[in-house]
Amino acid sequence: MEKFKNLWFGDYSGLKEYNRDPEAFIKSFIDPDGFSMNSLRNSQNFVLIGRKGTGKSSCCLSLSHAKRLKGYNTTFYNFSEEVGRSELKEAVHTQNIDLKSIDTTKLFESILEAYDFRDMWKRKVLHRIALDLPGSSTFKSWVTSIDLSENGIADGLERGLNLPLPEPAKSILGTVWHGANKIKANSKISLKDFVSIGFDLLFQCHPDVRHYFFFDELNLSHSKSKTDEYNTYLALIYDIVRATDELNDLFVRKKVDVHVICSLRPEIRNAIIRRDSEMQKVIESCHVNLSWPSREGVDNPLMTLLRKKMENSGYGEDFLQALPEEVYSLVAKKKIEFHKFFLNITWYRPRDVIRILKTYQTTNGGQTILFNKGDDQVRFLKEYSRISIQDISAELEVKYSRSEIDRVTSLIRQPNYENADDLKDSFAVLERKFDLDELLKDLFEAGVIFNYEVINGHPRVFASYRDDANLIPDMGITIHRGLQQSLGIF
Repeated sequence: MEKFKNLWFGDYSGLKEYNRDPEAFIKSFIDPDGFSMNSLRNSQNFVLIGRKGTGKSSCCLSLSHAKRLKGYNTTFYNFSEEVGRSELKEAVHTQNIDLKSIDTTKLFESILEAYDFRDMWKRKVLHRIALDLPGSSTFKSWVTSIDLSENGIADGLERGLNLPLPEPAKSILGTVWHGANKIKANSKISLKDFVSIGFDLLFQCHPDVRHYFFFDELNLSHSKSKTDEYNTYLALIYDIVRATDELNDLFVRKKVDVHVICSLRPEIRNAIIRRDSEMQKVIESCHVNLSWPSREGVDNPLMTLLRKKMENSGYGEDFLQALPEEVYSLVAKKKIEFHKFFLNITWYRPRDVIRILKTYQTTNGGQTILFNKGDDQVRFLKEYSRISIQDISAELEVKYSRSEIDRVTSLIRQPNYENADDLKDSFAVLERKFDLDELLKDLFEAGVIFNYEVINGHPRVFASYRDDANLIPDMGITIHRGLQQSLGIF
């Protein structure tokens, strides 16, 4: 059998894995249990919500692959990679804010509320549709008359969201819009009008257009952004969701086969709703949740994913020989069934499966059997825990700075706590800085801690990755096994 060091298990990024080997990606993809992929469309659900690593991008890629086989064009826009500081500054510089109308007692928040980036995102969708359509048309000429780079969102825009019109666009304008003379005289048009005309031309010229546009990786991080940058990134994401809602309504009304989908992590959704409670109505009525069953049986879908990844890694039909029946657990100090050992160190996400395989490869690459007797399980757990805590911290960074997270985790000194008050005692030095009840809630939601108890010899677990909503204060609390090694409490 092949040694682990010679195998390929895919990538943490679904998009990278798909681009490198689409066939292997599709072969190992697992459909989510909770919803139909075809429900992601303009008339049903356009918001896909799932925790980091649950496979939001992979679901959209699988759907995209299937739609392309049916003749659709598809676009993936990676917000985290495409919108850097230069794009952020350019977008902000287009906003024309009347300071006289702003409440000076809440100047900073009011400026953010005054930002409106919806038409920028609508133009982005229009521009991509135009580039992907074959041939030539008035619609394509209009939308592409002012260049928009691959990652740009504000190219060509001046302050006040105005666009200078080149000569070819002026000639088109005279045939499609009653306000043409006024615009032509000024040689400028508002972005709102430019986008509106673009949609009119799309419906006239290409009523049979078929396109899926995915806004992906809509992520935020305090560690990567200063406060003003963070809030502006949030404003951009907020307006992506608003623009997506308005676009899908328009496409449904016009009976046009174009669909705009956006993927959100729960903490990003919560940040949006905290900014505007009205957005809860939009998101809650048009979303699906992506999560995976947390049952410990061999039939868990993540065990199926593991087997598919093993089979496609290079093992071929011999992959079952590389999976043991039992593993000696250093935590439990006894042998336990393989599937229980495997699932117990995960957060029940597809990315955990990839992390386990890749971490075992780097720490025990000479092995031919996963968690074989005589391997270096301590080394594996240390590396797995180190990578896992980085992933968990990324979720917490939507609300806390990296230094705050490091301070909190440094105060965790044991794997088990009697109850919430017992754990809060460890955080007592932070009570002036944080609401400790809220802090524990955030740690629970991020998967750092969960409730645990044993009744009549049977363990009971209540955790966010089991879709349990809240920490139970008077029940025992355990630090997740996948983090204990990194926290030094193993």
